Amino acid sequence: MYRYKSILVNLNDDQRDDLLIEYAEMIALLAQSGRVQFLHVTPEVPPLADLYPDVLPFLHATASARHEALTAKVASRFVGPWHTAVHTDVVAGTPLPELLRVAREGTFDLVIVGADAEPGLAAKLARKAPCSVLAVPPTVPARIERVVVPVDFSAHALDAADVAVAFAEAAGLDAVHFLHVYTVPTGYPSLRHPPLDLRATLRTRAVRRLETFIEALDLRGLTPELHLAESPDVPGTILSEAAALGADLMMVGTRGRSPSAAILLGSVAEQVLRAAPVPVVAVKRKGATTRLLDVLLEQHVARAEDRPMAAPSDLAHRLPAFERV
Repeated sequence: MYRYKSILVNLNDDQRDDLLIEYAEMIALLAQSGRVQFLHVTPEVPPLADLYPDVLPFLHATASARHEALTAKVASRFVGPWHTAVHTDVVAGTPLPELLRVAREGTFDLVIVGADAEPGLAAKLARKAPCSVLAVPPTVPARIERVVVPVDFSAHALDAADVAVAFAEAAGLDAVHFLHVYTVPTGYPSLRHPPLDLRATLRTRAVRRLETFIEALDLRGLTPELHLAESPDVPGTILSEAAALGADLMMVGTRGRSPSAAILLGSVAEQVLRAAPVPVVAVKRKGATTRLLDVLLEQHVARAEDRPMAAPSDLAHRLPAFERV
């Protein structure tokens, strides 16, 4: 858990905050974080202040009272490492730009946000934030018993897998679950009913690539549990397979934070982040950036690798019985 030493938590100033504070405490303990900042963004009211200057003292008093109440709430519920510096702040503005500003200025490693805090807020943060983002659905207890990583064999998936291993190790787990969903072409008339040898070839290729992916990881003594599924609906299958596995934490890789990366954040990662019923960490290297040329090159290399492979390796026998074929 070497990455998440500095955590920013978006508070809603309602009952949902208890769960976010609980997750912040859990991760701070696992990562031995040195700093946790809780932030509530309240709406700006400049027109009211301009029209009625006498209301300014009331607005200041209200903001001060909200800050004191949130500070007391955090102090009563957050019990992190003894050395962790904890700060609570209230700012006026719009959540997305304010969270991005504080995340950049404070050089945070992780932003924790409620998946239901504001429509699309978690996905927007995952696109633009300079660090990883943890989206927490409502009513999901803070625990880590089974970590699932959907992988597409990219460098971003390697980052997500590395963080997943760190989480599992810190939580005292024995294994990490790696899931790859592959598709069989059906877009051309001749492939509307793919022959069995094509299915077998694609499955063989997926097994070999999954084996190579796992070999590149430092598993730190953990057991890799490997899962394959065939489906044209990749994000939907990721969610259903993760549910079948009993996942309580998922990791997805993101491409970076440039404008082109925001466009190409990916339908799969974004749909998983938006729809997952369990917490999802959108993993991003701190301060990472991506150029459009880099993304297109990566996609070209991936397409170039889509060629028939040799016979399956001995990894195949480790795939679970629920594999979809």
